[in-house]
Amino acid sequence: MQPIKHTYHLDENDYLTFQLYSGSKSEVVTKKRKNEWMIFWFIPLVLGLYNVTNNKLILGAYFLVMAVLIFFFYSKYFNYRYKKRYEKIIRMSYQDAFGSEEVLMVNNEGLHIKNNTGEGKVKLDAVEKITEIKSHIFIKLKEGASIILPKKEIDFVALKKELEKVHLSVQQELDWEWK
Repeated sequence: MQPIKHTYHLDENDYLTFQLYSGSKSEVVTKKRKNEWMIFWFIPLVLGLYNVTNNKLILGAYFLVMAVLIFFFYSKYFNYRYKKRYEKIIRMSYQDAFGSEEVLMVNNEGLHIKNNTGEGKVKLDAVEKITEIKSHIFIKLKEGASIILPKKEIDFVALKKELEKVHLSVQQELDWEWK
């Protein structure tokens, strides 16, 4: 049986979705978020309590209000900040790749990938995991690289059948979103 040629194009949003997904799964990013949150609300809390106990009520109230706001809204700010950072990096690093044709074929030997920078083959045992979210498929390779596949441009059902034939399973995380 001849492998199906999956042709697709990646845009800025595809790269951004991948970066946000990877960041949400990163222990480093998760730890940084927790540590920053703890520091940013705890310091105003301490300053507020210190000022209130020293009868500087206005300054104390200011710091306490800041502590409460940071406690509840820092997560949204962190997500916004990281999204903007990823957008900037993607525009600088991948803008020449936006819109170029990418091709993926799956066969018994592995994955055959072709794009405007060249082509290559990836052995099946070099695939670490394949993840499906609502909008994309991410094929993570053991050496750290990943293949991004936008579901809107490929025949996912056919691709999934091909992956199953070569004994590669797809992990579903359909409820994932950048929060």
